[in-house]
Amino acid sequence: MRSKRISVGSDLIGKTGCSTPQTISANCLNGAVDLIKKGKAYVCDLNEDEIREYRGTTVFTDDGKRETPPGKDSPYRNRSVEENLDLFERMRAGEFPNGSKTLRAKIDMAHPNLNMRDPVMYRIMRAEHYRTGNEWVIYPMYDWTHGAI
Repeated sequence: MRSKRISVGSDLIGKTGCSTPQTISANCLNGAVDLIKKGKAYVCDLNEDEIREYRGTTVFTDDGKRETPPGKDSPYRNRSVEENLDLFERMRAGEFPNGSKTLRAKIDMAHPNLNMRDPVMYRIMRAEHYRTGNEWVIYPMYDWTHGAI
């Protein structure tokens, strides 16, 4: 059986993920809004250290076994869909300072893989991008960009 080759236009080479305005809009941003509408993502006000603390850590028992006790839910995890949509739009509009809010996926704070405990999808970061300049004040996290394309 002969495999099919997928052709990618040369204008897309080196532009994977959500690093172009087209893919930010079409894939990552709309996907994030869809997850908020389904109640599967929320805007969180915890800072980086608090997120780490709430997520939990790996511990080793006296007999050397590795355990990951459940983390704690963010106090912002159960905001309404309407409030999360409003806050996310205000994040996009630049109303909040860097690092003050993130958009997180609502997964499972007891998951044995710490990376699956409500990972951050978007963060506020005012920084000039080499392609889009200062057009955006929120940026998707790497794991979200590559899961959304």
